[in-house]
Amino acid sequence: MCSPSTKIVIGYSLSNEKYLSLQFDKFLSLCRNSNIETVEINEEYLRGTNLKQHNKRVNVILHKLTNVLTRELVDDDPRARDLLEKFQQMVTEQSQTMSPFIVIDDLDAVKFVLDRDIQYTVLSEINDCYTLPFVSLRDEIISNDIKGIQLLLDDKGISYPIICKPIRAHGPDAHNMKIIFDHDHLNNIAIPCVLQQFINHDGMLIKAYLLGEISDRNSNNFRIVYRNSVKNFTTTTSNETILFTTKDLSLSTSGKRKCNIFHDFDVDEMKIRHICESIQRKFKLNLMGIDIIVDCNTKNYAVIDVNYFPGYDALNSVNEQLLQLCLTLFKRQMQKDIDRKHVPNSIMRYPIDMNGMLNVGIIGLGRIGCIHAENIIHNFQNVRIKGIADLGLNDDMIVWVKNLGVPYWTKCYEDLLADPEIHAVVVCSPTNTHWTIVIDCIRANKHVFCEKPIGSSIREINDVIAELENSINKRLKVQIGFNRRFDHNFQTMKKTIESKQVGQPHILRLTSRDPSPPSLHYLKLSGGIFFDMTIHDFDMARYLLDDEIIEVHADGSVLFDLRLRELDDIDTAVITMKTCQGAFVIIDNSRQAVYGYDQRAEVFGSSGQAVVTNDTSSSIVVSNKEGIHSEKPVHFFSERYKQSYITEMQQFYDAVLTDKVVPVTVYDGLQAVKIAKAAQLSFKNNRRVNLIEISDNEDADLKNGTILEKTINQTSTNRFTIDSLENGINLHEPVP
Repeated sequence: MCSPSTKIVIGYSLSNEKYLSLQFDKFLSLCRNSNIETVEINEEYLRGTNLKQHNKRVNVILHKLTNVLTRELVDDDPRARDLLEKFQQMVTEQSQTMSPFIVIDDLDAVKFVLDRDIQYTVLSEINDCYTLPFVSLRDEIISNDIKGIQLLLDDKGISYPIICKPIRAHGPDAHNMKIIFDHDHLNNIAIPCVLQQFINHDGMLIKAYLLGEISDRNSNNFRIVYRNSVKNFTTTTSNETILFTTKDLSLSTSGKRKCNIFHDFDVDEMKIRHICESIQRKFKLNLMGIDIIVDCNTKNYAVIDVNYFPGYDALNSVNEQLLQLCLTLFKRQMQKDIDRKHVPNSIMRYPIDMNGMLNVGIIGLGRIGCIHAENIIHNFQNVRIKGIADLGLNDDMIVWVKNLGVPYWTKCYEDLLADPEIHAVVVCSPTNTHWTIVIDCIRANKHVFCEKPIGSSIREINDVIAELENSINKRLKVQIGFNRRFDHNFQTMKKTIESKQVGQPHILRLTSRDPSPPSLHYLKLSGGIFFDMTIHDFDMARYLLDDEIIEVHADGSVLFDLRLRELDDIDTAVITMKTCQGAFVIIDNSRQAVYGYDQRAEVFGSSGQAVVTNDTSSSIVVSNKEGIHSEKPVHFFSERYKQSYITEMQQFYDAVLTDKVVPVTVYDGLQAVKIAKAAQLSFKNNRRVNLIEISDNEDADLKNGTILEKTINQTSTNRFTIDSLENGINLHEPVP
C-alpha cells in the first residue's frame, strides 16, 4: 500500500473497547510500514498536557466519539461537553493550518444517528427507505398517562405488538428492548423511548456494513450478513411483556449464507445495497452499520436501526480498508485544495458583482428555447441575454436572434460557459444532452435553469447531484423547469390543500390531454408518454400533496394513433399511485382531445374537495334554445401556461440574485424520473411497482419498449427546420 507524496499524519480517537475490537494495533502497524505517522487524540492531547503530542499537527482524523457525544447529548454531561468543545476547536485550528485536512466523520452528522427519534425522522424522509411508524416519548410525566400514549399510537396507526426501544441509540442500555402486546402492559415502558410497530420477520436480521462510499462499487467496502432476531408472534402468544437484549439475540448464523428461514422469498441483496446507498447519501457518513428486516406479509424491507462505526467483524481486512479509506479521502481532499488554488478570482469572490443585472446564455433554440428568449426580452428589465448557442444555427435563426438584440450567437455552447460575463445558463437542448451540459455549467461556475427532465437515467441525475455537492461554489443554483408548479390555478390549489380547507387529502385526480398527437419525428425521440407527457403529472402530484410517491400502477393502449405501435408506445394512459401518507393519485393522459388542451385537477379530502377547471379564452357562457355553450379550452401549452413560464424564470432569477433556494430542485427532477421509470416497469410487467424497486444504478439509456434517444444528437432541434419539414402542421417540440 503506497502513501501519497504529501506528508500524511493520521490522528485517531477511539475508546479502549473499540481499539481492542478492531485490533487497531494492526492499523498502526500498517501505517508504520507505509511511512504514515499516527497520533492518538486523547484527553491529554486535547487539553495540551502532553506538549509533545499536542504540537503534532494531523491532517486526517479517524474517530469514534459516540460515547462522549451520547453523554453530552442525552446526559448533558459537562465534562463530555468540554471535551467535545476542545475537539471541535482542535478541528477548526488544524483545518486552517493543514492542507489537506479531513475528519472521518463529521461530528454533527454522527449526532443524527445517536438519537432514535431523530434517526427515524431522518429515515422517514428518504423516499427509497421503508420505515416503521413510531412514537417518541421523552417526558417522564407522560409515563403515567397510559390513555395519552394509546392515543399517540392510534394517531400513527400503530397496533400491537409494539417494540419499546431506548431513545439513546448508543451505549450499553441502547440494546435493551421490550415487546409489549396490549394496552394493559403499556406501563412497562421505560421513558425516554421510542415505541415502534413490531412486524413478524421470521427471526432474521439483515446487517449491512458500509466502510466508505459504497456507490463507488468497491466490492470490499460493503458486506451483508444474516443474524438471529426475534421470533414471529401469533395471536396465541402470551400477553406478558418480553424483555431482551439485541446483542444476545444477534448471533452470527453462518456468515453470508442464507438462513433457511424464508421458504418462499429470496432476499434481494441488490435492493438492500440500493437502500443503503440512499441512507448513506442522506446521513453523509462513511462508517455505518444498517439493520434491516423483511416483513413476512408484505415483503417490504424495513430499516430498523442505523449505527455509526460498527464492529465490522464481518469484513475481512478491516484495518487495511480503514487505511485505504483514509488515503482515498485524503487524496480526494488534496485534489480539491489544488483545484481551489487554481480557481479564477471571479469564482472565489462570489457573489459576482452583477450591478443589479443578470447576464444569461441560452443553449438550444427549439420551441421552448424561443419562448424563454422572448419572455426574457419582454418581461425582465434586470436580465439580459448575453449569448445564444445552438448546434443547428442557420441564417434564419441568426436573423431572429439579431432582432432580439442578442449580442452574439454560436454553435458551440462551451463559448457561453467560457464567457466570464455570463452568470447563468438556460438549458433548452435535447433531453439526452441535459445532464452533460448541466455538469459543464456547474464546473464553469454558472447557475443553471434546465428544462425537464434533467437526465434520461437516474445515474445521470445522480452525477449532476454529485457535481453540485462537490462544487467549490456552494451558492450555485440549479433549477428544473417543471413550469406547471407556477400556474396560478395549481398554486391556488396547493394553498387550499396546505390550509386544510379540504382536510386530509384522500384522492388527487389529474387530467392531461393534448389537442392532437405530435409528429412522428418527435415521437421517436420523446422517450415515451410517461417521460414526455405524464412526467409533469408525476411532479404535480408530489408538489400539490407535499408527499412522496411509493407505489405506481400504469396501464395504457393505442386507441387512435397507430404509428405508436411500431414504437412500442401508447397514446392513452391511466396511472394510479399511492403516497407515503396513504393518499391515492389517479392520472389520465391522452395524446388527442378534439376539444382542446385539457388540464384539470381535483383533490378530494376528509373535509371537502377542490377542483381546477380548464382555462378558456373567455368566461362567457351562452344559453339559448340550442343549449348552453362556453368556450373550448385554450389550444395548447404555450397559451395555457404562458404566465407560468415567466413566473418560474422570475423565481430562478430571484434565487440567483438573492441567494435563495430554488423552488424546483435537482432532487425534484430525480423523483419525477424515478416515478416515470416505475410507470414504465409497471406497464411492461402489468403489475404494481414499489418505488424502492427503481435502482439508482441502471443503464443511462432512456427506454420505453424500443424507444431510444440514440439519434437525438443527429437531429435538428430548431423550430425553423422542423417548420419546413412539417410545413407548419402538427408542430410539437419537447414541452417542458
